[in-house]
Amino acid sequence: MTTLRHLGRHLGRHLERPGAAPGRGVVADWGGVYAANGLIGFIFAATGPLAIILAAGGRGGLSPGQLASWVFGAFFVNGALTVGMSWRYRLPLCFFWTIPGTVLVGQALTHLPLAEVLGAFYVTAGLLVVVGVSGWIGRAMRLVPMPIVMGMVAGVFLRFGLDLVRAVRGDFGVAGP
Repeated sequence: MTTLRHLGRHLGRHLERPGAAPGRGVVADWGGVYAANGLIGFIFAATGPLAIILAAGGRGGLSPGQLASWVFGAFFVNGALTVGMSWRYRLPLCFFWTIPGTVLVGQALTHLPLAEVLGAFYVTAGLLVVVGVSGWIGRAMRLVPMPIVMGMVAGVFLRFGLDLVRAVRGDFGVAGP
């Protein structure tokens, strides 16, 4: 029990505190601009990442039920996080399934069973919590030059960019718009 209290105090020091109490001014936060921003965010989240999830899952040999479960989990959990954290911190925060994460899952599914890929994601999530709470990520970010980080991001997206060009050439009616 003492260890849990110590961990709780340690976590409390590293988590950001919200600026205002949740619930205040909720009515004032509703309006056309906010609705339009929410709609644009929804359209982006429901089109780009969804198409990549479906492609990665199809390439990985997932069944329609497994794909439906993945899509539901990604949208439900991330939607709940978006609403909850935006309300709590009174900031427009958006949580969604990452495109690089989807790429990694798709590649992993080509040679690993789904249970092993999910297990790896659970272990990775635990490690990310430890690294984030410990403050190690800030130190690591200061050590890696930004051009290297951007090169890694470009490497992840390169295949998608090339596949998009190939798709437009192969079936313009579908890929062009």
